[in-house]
Amino acid sequence: MTQPIGDLAQFFATRTRVSQAQAELQRTTGEVSSGIKDDIGASLKGDFSRLAAVERGLRLTESYVEGANLANSYFAGMQSALERAQSEVVELGPRLIAASGTGQTAQLTTTAIAAEDGFGQVVAALNAQIGGRSAFAGIATNVIALTPADDILADLETALLGVVDAATMITIVDSYFTDPGGGYETTAYQGSATPRTGFTIGEGDVAESQITALDPAIRRTLSGLAMASLLSRGVGPFDAEGISELGRQAGEWMQEGYDATTDLRSGLGVVEARVENALTRHRATQTALGIDRTNMVNTDPFEAAIELQAAETQLETLFLMTARLQRLTLAEYL
Repeated sequence: MTQPIGDLAQFFATRTRVSQAQAELQRTTGEVSSGIKDDIGASLKGDFSRLAAVERGLRLTESYVEGANLANSYFAGMQSALERAQSEVVELGPRLIAASGTGQTAQLTTTAIAAEDGFGQVVAALNAQIGGRSAFAGIATNVIALTPADDILADLETALLGVVDAATMITIVDSYFTDPGGGYETTAYQGSATPRTGFTIGEGDVAESQITALDPAIRRTLSGLAMASLLSRGVGPFDAEGISELGRQAGEWMQEGYDATTDLRSGLGVVEARVENALTRHRATQTALGIDRTNMVNTDPFEAAIELQAAETQLETLFLMTARLQRLTLAEYL
């Protein structure tokens, strides 16, 4: 025979069940609204090692992605500057050589004027900053790579004072740009001979470029443009034969610089491809680790909604039962 429960005992039992139902409702409501499990420790059975490993992997991968993105921007900026250098000489070089071969002094002068503008454009491109740092100044990223174009040409004009023959002028200009310790290295170039440090794009994987404005390809391109620029300023010999010789040499240097810059950009492209591949791998890793973390920490929206509905139903039922008990009269009880 079942023993009846006293009124006070029944009151406490009901209140306990209501409290439990309210706590369950609060838990499920929180999980539905936040999408995160209320008791992660319980869901992991107290073993947080796997979650810690996943979160550590996510942080590490995020740092690699950041490094790869920075490398992408940096190398893309370098490619853009080198492309600009090539665009300035791709037509000027052949035009100077052609005009020199036919002795067309007027055509040479017109092309030389365009070359002086191109010289300024290339210097400006090499002085471009990426993320507030110089791209072609080596580790001295806080300074511009080259002095202004007008200053370089003025320096050359000073070195050529009194020169009246084409051969001497060619030698002086060539030495200025190519000799170790020459005017280009000591006066024009403002950066460091040490290349910039690379970008960490993976464990033990560093993407770097050794290119600075000291690279021979860049020097040769600039020397061709500078030679033609000096012609436009009336520096050097004034006889038609001497002008033709200077124009031909300037054009040949431009073509040499163009070809060498193509090789330079090709090598840079290989590094860019490495960065892209690394970025693709890291993003895939991020996705996989993110899914693992979600499975460990986040709730299933469908299951959470069902649990919430069940908690609401249970609490409503308890409230309904309590209300009915409170309305009982002696006659209804009998």
